[in-house]
Amino acid sequence: MKHVKMFGKSVPLIAIVLISVLAVGTFAAVLSQYATVEMTATMTQSVLIDKDTFAFDTVDGIAGHGFTLHHVLENKGGAQAPIYFDWSALPDEDGLTVKYLRSLGYGKTITTAGGTITPTSPAPVPVAVTVEDLGCQIKWTFDMGPDTPSEIPSDGHWVYSLSISFDGVWPAFQIHNNDGVDHGIPFGTHVYSAWGPTVDDGGWGWHTGWDGTGKRTANNIPVDDFEGLEGLDWVTCTGEYKEADNRYGIYTVTIDKGMLAEDFYWAVTTYGNGLNTPNSNGGSQYPATFSWGPSWTTGDWSHAEISESIDPYTMLPYEVLDFYIWYVFETALVPDTYTITSTVKVGPAP
Repeated sequence: MKHVKMFGKSVPLIAIVLISVLAVGTFAAVLSQYATVEMTATMTQSVLIDKDTFAFDTVDGIAGHGFTLHHVLENKGGAQAPIYFDWSALPDEDGLTVKYLRSLGYGKTITTAGGTITPTSPAPVPVAVTVEDLGCQIKWTFDMGPDTPSEIPSDGHWVYSLSISFDGVWPAFQIHNNDGVDHGIPFGTHVYSAWGPTVDDGGWGWHTGWDGTGKRTANNIPVDDFEGLEGLDWVTCTGEYKEADNRYGIYTVTIDKGMLAEDFYWAVTTYGNGLNTPNSNGGSQYPATFSWGPSWTTGDWSHAEISESIDPYTMLPYEVLDFYIWYVFETALVPDTYTITSTVKVGPAP
């Protein structure tokens, strides 16, 4: 057996090896860990707009108008998500207003009343009017006719007017089917008429008539394009004038919220002329005390609250939020191409 000298003594080589092995084994006997877990997490964003992180709007319009564009926010996470909005515009923000609103689901069904019975005026006939919130529009439906149409056709016709006010006192404009106040366009044409200073006496009144001379742009503007007269793109109307073509007397008026407001006031008048009994309508209105006339004196209005701000807002877990962005362009806006950027910010709002 081979020996080596250690500390002046002869020691077998195998003993040295065993001592080394035992020494190493003493440190390796205690573990520092038992196992390792590695996880790879690929996360997606919790709050999305229109199922994405980016949405794009485009409008070609004229200054002095408002536009409402629909979007959907969704919180896909299981926790509340407070948000608020910020916006900027290029080349500048002057003359621009941007709001973030959700519809309140405004709806109402009313029946017109009123009118005076005279020897030459038939009894007023109640007319059902239904108001609906369509998201970015408000729709009025007039149901003037009976449940079943007359058996014998007549030369009668239906007349309606929808008046809008923004302060609940003075009118702003009305939509009506021209009942002969404007002989420059066919009777029954759905038109827009403003309320404002009159040319004749400097007072205020409805701009509904036109005698064929002078400017007509402040008077009756056809809702649809008509023989070269430019129509309006923010209101849509349906319903034929003659009873023979509209036996049930159904009319609709749909107005974009961009040309209304977060709240506004409305009233309606209806009339049937030369219709078969019992369809004759001597004139009725809603509210019952509403007054429609050439010069405005008094008038009661129905108040419509149609939206509320979501700036700021706290989304619930898994909430899907329909909302619309309301862009308003002032009348004196400098003509240009404007890039308006809205940002949904992580809340709470500062």
